[in-house]
Amino acid sequence: MSAGITAEKANLTYETINLELDEDSHPRRFLQLSKQVFVYGGETGDLVRLDEGGKKSTLVRQWDEDALRAVCVSPNQRFVVVGLECGTTQIYDYADFDPKNTSADVVVHPFVDVPASSSGSTAEESLLSQSDTLTSPRVGEVMRHGRSSDTPIRDAIFLDNQYVVITSESSTFVCDATNHNTTRCFLEDEIQKAHDGVGCRALERVSQNSRLFATLGLDGRMSYWNCTADDPSAWALLHRETALCVPRKDVGEILGADAWVRSCRPVYHSNWLALPGASYWQWRQVIETSSSKYEVKEFEGDAVSDSHFNVILTATPCFGLDDRYWCSIGRDGRVILWEKDGTSDRRMKMVQCLVENLDPAPTDVCFLNDTLYVSTADAKVMMWTNFQTKFGLKEKGDVSSVLTTSKADSKENTDNTNKHGSKRKLIKASSSENGDDEDEDVDFTKESKSATTSGYVDEEAADDNSPLETGDSEEARNGHEDLDGSYVSNGDDDIDMEVLRPRIAVPTLQLPDPQAPFAPSATPLDLPRRFLCWNHIGTITTMQSDGRNTINMQFHDSGFRVRPTVNFTDTMGFIMGSLGEEGGLFATDLPHDDDDDDDDLRGVVDGLQISEQTKVALKRSRAGNKGKKLAGSTIYFHRFETIASIRDKDWYITLDCGERVLGCACGTAWSAVITSRRFLRLFTSGGNQDLILCLSGDPVTIVGRSRLLAVFYHDQQPQMDGTQKLGFLLYDAIANRVIGKGPVSCLSPRSSLEWVGFSADLSLMAMDSNGLLSMLISLDSGAGWEWMPVLDTQELRKSESDRFWPISVMDGKLNCVPLKGGVKYPSAARKPITSNIGLRLPFVRGLLPQTKALEELSVRAIVSLQQKKVMFELVADGDVDEQFERDHERLSAQVDKVTLKMFAETVKAGKLEKALDLVERLHLEKSFELAMILATNHAKLASKIEGIRERRFGGHYFDPYESSDLAIVGPGSTDRSTKTSPDASFVPRTKRPIEERDSDNNMSDRATRKRRLP
Repeated sequence: MSAGITAEKANLTYETINLELDEDSHPRRFLQLSKQVFVYGGETGDLVRLDEGGKKSTLVRQWDEDALRAVCVSPNQRFVVVGLECGTTQIYDYADFDPKNTSADVVVHPFVDVPASSSGSTAEESLLSQSDTLTSPRVGEVMRHGRSSDTPIRDAIFLDNQYVVITSESSTFVCDATNHNTTRCFLEDEIQKAHDGVGCRALERVSQNSRLFATLGLDGRMSYWNCTADDPSAWALLHRETALCVPRKDVGEILGADAWVRSCRPVYHSNWLALPGASYWQWRQVIETSSSKYEVKEFEGDAVSDSHFNVILTATPCFGLDDRYWCSIGRDGRVILWEKDGTSDRRMKMVQCLVENLDPAPTDVCFLNDTLYVSTADAKVMMWTNFQTKFGLKEKGDVSSVLTTSKADSKENTDNTNKHGSKRKLIKASSSENGDDEDEDVDFTKESKSATTSGYVDEEAADDNSPLETGDSEEARNGHEDLDGSYVSNGDDDIDMEVLRPRIAVPTLQLPDPQAPFAPSATPLDLPRRFLCWNHIGTITTMQSDGRNTINMQFHDSGFRVRPTVNFTDTMGFIMGSLGEEGGLFATDLPHDDDDDDDDLRGVVDGLQISEQTKVALKRSRAGNKGKKLAGSTIYFHRFETIASIRDKDWYITLDCGERVLGCACGTAWSAVITSRRFLRLFTSGGNQDLILCLSGDPVTIVGRSRLLAVFYHDQQPQMDGTQKLGFLLYDAIANRVIGKGPVSCLSPRSSLEWVGFSADLSLMAMDSNGLLSMLISLDSGAGWEWMPVLDTQELRKSESDRFWPISVMDGKLNCVPLKGGVKYPSAARKPITSNIGLRLPFVRGLLPQTKALEELSVRAIVSLQQKKVMFELVADGDVDEQFERDHERLSAQVDKVTLKMFAETVKAGKLEKALDLVERLHLEKSFELAMILATNHAKLASKIEGIRERRFGGHYFDPYESSDLAIVGPGSTDRSTKTSPDASFVPRTKRPIEERDSDNNMSDRATRKRRLP
């Protein structure tokens, strides 16, 4: 244990102590008992007391079974309930202990009373010694095991002196602490149903005198429970919120949920419940409307600028300060002090940010004995002692609170001199008797030990003990000399208020920087061996050696080229590259002054595998720019195959006017670069210059595949929280036309663009720095484009430092390199191990949990099918491809098969309206007939399906009874007609004939069959 480590953040001093020898990532929580503060959590079962205002720590108890996760004490302090990571609960009974039967100021509870043999030992010393006295029972202590769970315990609270609520990651229940029957529990099924079959992450009381409590589920939803009745069988759900309080789901400690998701907890005080999960205050209040009837009211606070830009984890009221002050901790690493507005109990105004960018972020906060305690996930506790004095917080009855400057700030300001050599002194402000702070109401003739304004004035005193500070000097009574030598009177003379007005330094607003250009799936420039490109075709790596680089191109598909690898010496210093279907495109940075030397120029051109004529032209171009600073980047295209001579297959071009290439891409029969002049320059694969398009903003990146390319650029200035505002341009490089253009709305808050690429069906994909992968889809045959999230990799991370480095998207899977331990990119020195992650839309748990996977798969398959159709129509430009129609019909059958499986499960569950909605998703006529077969036991549903089928395909009657022997056919089936709905996809050119029936007999038979349907 290291104590007394002083740190300064935002000019506010605090002290830090380390609780454990080993660092891990688990929430640390506080316990207040016997006017003392205790902390627990982590990998060990240790309960540590913070002594002397947090300057040292003492280990008071240990649990050998497992890590400590929850501790709660009954109001009369007779019972203490402990929950462990292994799911075990222990109930400690102190029947002989009564804190009221003593005259001592501080009565130490037996639960935290340190045995004499280990008294005075520090946390680390006790950890090393593992004294048996820390695990042995205390005097008068009776311990029994409570009900156990198969998952870690998360929280526990007492409702009164008898009933306690315990929650784990799988279940939540209320039990009687006085009853030794551990199987008698209440509300377990009701709470599990309210939270969709999962446990809870936190519990909190919502009334001071009644048995009312709230549960925050792992799903992020708040529920409220009424246990006021004497009969536990009458306890019931009071209110279940429809919207999620915490947007991010807690997957649980077993599945690797991070410490901050597990630290989200509501806090109750003075009839108000403060909720976590947002960057602003969320309030709830439980009001008694009549006898034993209650109502939950919801209030949303206003967003406060410069406060939390990430979610609030939890908060604490600063007790003893008129309950007006609160302190909150956020996932953004900020600890902020708040004050109630005064006009409303739920309106808060920010007083001061005590610390910014705390890494790792805090996990709990508490206030006791004028000291603020903040714990972090790496076993550290920070303390702000003398809190009220340090921050100038007003006692009860003061008109307003003013955050005065700390002594450290005052000392720093006394060392600053003005231009006349006089020292600047900080003097504090106080309100006039009527509470008005205006300068006109201040009587400068009165002598006062308090200051008059909050600001800087100049004086001629040489030290801090100047008479001006106390107001006793002659100069202070009669006037003083200002900066410019003018006399300022404190008597009846006219007072120059502008001279006395405080001189306050206005802080400069720091705007977020726009995102710098980058190349998709490339590693940083400063690495000696790095990836220039890694996509669906292969990889391009460069390795520095003896002042020259070696370019290596490897291909994933051995059949793509005769030679699986291509190597050549790079003497020009390529910093970016791209692999396309016909070759590799490379670009350099701006040339340095020494790049034009004759010897270096000769080495440059000799290193390239180009013809002599091309070398001469390159020398002439570079020599023409010798001595000038206007030469731009050089572009080089390395072709894989050619119909001409091998030495004439490649081409190059050098930009001028200092134009720098910021990104490059190539595809089928085209190449393109984006430059510092906001140009999109297009080239043919043979080296001819094509169109030059002006971009709407500074370019960020470019990517291409086949005939399509996409450019991303800055559309607006980033938001204050750092969220980048980008735009995109989707372009057909063969037809020379813009396909789509719009904003990149898929970036999550406080994120930037990290990767872009095209999938196998030419859908544009993008991933932000938070790991959210999105796809650009068209909802109206290419007329409108929107971004749809298809995979959230945050849910797949086992720890906060894990990430997935994207490569490409193929066959509905993200091909990526999993990275752990904070590694940001793979090493090019050895071939990294890749992984394929199936795309999964971020659907929530629905009314039918058994159909969640089918529901997600069905929607994603329908979108993919529609996207294939849209992209084909855009590329085909009106041409009809019978092979595509056959493939589209086959894929439609596959998609319909998934929808029909979901339809069958929904009908089985009795959700007929929901099942009818699914029918609209079907594509083939045969799929409608199969749906009617599945609905034969539901006459109205079958009739509705028949009506939809007739509207889609025309009128002939299908009898489900005559076709009841049909099974759900799979892809490629030729059974019966496979007519495709014109609303959903293409209509095949040739359709199999449908047997016509006699119209007169059909009508009568049809009516008879409808009546016969059950």
